[in-house]
Amino acid sequence: MAFDRGWTSIAARGTVLEFASGHRDLHGSIVGTTYTPAVGPFRLEVGGDLGTSRYRTKPAFSHAFGAADLHYLRPQFGAWFGGTAGSTSFGGAHRGAGTFGLGLWGAIPWATLTVTAARSTIGDTSYTDLEGVAQASQGRVNLVGRLGDRLGSTGGGHGVYGEASVSYALTRVVNLMLGGGRYPTDPTRGTIAGRYATLGVRMATPAPRLADPYRQVLERYLPLPSADAPVTTAVEIGGARVLVVHAEGAAKVEVRGDFTDWGAVELRQIAGAWRLAISLSPGPHLIEVRIDGGTWIVPVGATTVKDEFGGEAGLIVVP
Repeated sequence: MAFDRGWTSIAARGTVLEFASGHRDLHGSIVGTTYTPAVGPFRLEVGGDLGTSRYRTKPAFSHAFGAADLHYLRPQFGAWFGGTAGSTSFGGAHRGAGTFGLGLWGAIPWATLTVTAARSTIGDTSYTDLEGVAQASQGRVNLVGRLGDRLGSTGGGHGVYGEASVSYALTRVVNLMLGGGRYPTDPTRGTIAGRYATLGVRMATPAPRLADPYRQVLERYLPLPSADAPVTTAVEIGGARVLVVHAEGAAKVEVRGDFTDWGAVELRQIAGAWRLAISLSPGPHLIEVRIDGGTWIVPVGATTVKDEFGGEAGLIVVP
């Protein structure tokens, strides 16, 4: 189960794995992360990771980590570096553990590619993982692939590993998922390498669509009138097919629509407005806007219509 709210996420996971030998691996974990407000193109991400696992008749394994990463974020690319530190416990024995890593990512409207390198040390065990992750979305179909190689390993296993999954959105709430691959041993969390195939259903609550999310937050937490102007949004099409979104007081503005294959694209703030140069063919287009990582809304200046998933989107017409 995962909960996402703007720039904060919490995920809880539990698994029961049965191997060909008949042995079982039980695992449970909870991970939380949040981002600080932006300072120019930079954001600091901090988080925590707690978990426990047991395999066969071995003593329980547990871990507790804190994490911090500094992100450099631009509309179409970004980078980060940072790491985790904490301890692991096997039975009554405790060992210090840590990971240092860095990564690069690039995005186009329908796909994202991420490349990472991480060095992990747990007691006298150490290894380096090089990974690449690609994600692509077209309409209701979403594809994710992961390929990695473990190098310079002392007691942490080695070799190539990879996973792939495809999901199909039946509705905004229900997705069918098919996946499989091989995952590596993770000494920091007490999991053992294995191969798997999975077929499942993912369910998620639809995001609420608010006419003015700033006003709702204001009324809930600040019942007295505020001197701050509410965040408002208005969209227009400028010369040379430039999409312009007016969002006063916003720190980040994203847009998605049929012209981005419903992938989120971040706008740049220029001359007091948020702008994106994009190829828009003449005719009608569906559009939604997200302010500061909140919910997707219909911007002012667009007509509210039903989209292909039964929800609401904004309709604009390009001359």
